[in-house]
Amino acid sequence: LPSRMRGGKARPTISPPPPAVSNASRELAPASNCTGLSASLPAKECAAWQAFYDAAGGHSWTNCSGNRLTPCDCHGSRTEGEPTCQEGHIAVISLSSHNMVGSISLGLGQLTELTTLQLTDNDLSGSLPSDLVNLNNLTFAGVAYNHLTGPVPELPFQNYTRDCCLTYDESGKPHTNHFDCPLPSN
Repeated sequence: LPSRMRGGKARPTISPPPPAVSNASRELAPASNCTGLSASLPAKECAAWQAFYDAAGGHSWTNCSGNRLTPCDCHGSRTEGEPTCQEGHIAVISLSSHNMVGSISLGLGQLTELTTLQLTDNDLSGSLPSDLVNLNNLTFAGVAYNHLTGPVPELPFQNYTRDCCLTYDESGKPHTNHFDCPLPSN
């Protein structure tokens, strides 16, 4: 503890405790700010990306494995088309068949400008985060061929399937997700 001299004696000073931080805030606090083309992203989006990257084994992804601090440089499955970031926000996450292992982190709901979430054919497990309900701009969510379970949050569109896998299967490939039924009635 720091001390102050008073009357020839050192007296310890006590600092006030740091302000309380909720678990949700702590979970989304970024380890580092985003850099490069991603430096202008809102802090909450940078933190949400980093939490997602960490939870889904980003260091071993097929593409984008070095993009923890630079989500706008991650072009994932797309060789052309929409960039990951648009108008200063993360708008597209397209990482199908990218060797993702782990879970989809709570906090993706902070990406309020996200229009596409494509995570098909990876090795993701756990449940879909409940905060996905905050994604009012989401027009497509693909999570087929993972190992996801549990309830499906009420997403802002009606693109659910009858078999609770959030996919259609034309190839005969077995579905691997096992969501709780019935699906939301959006």
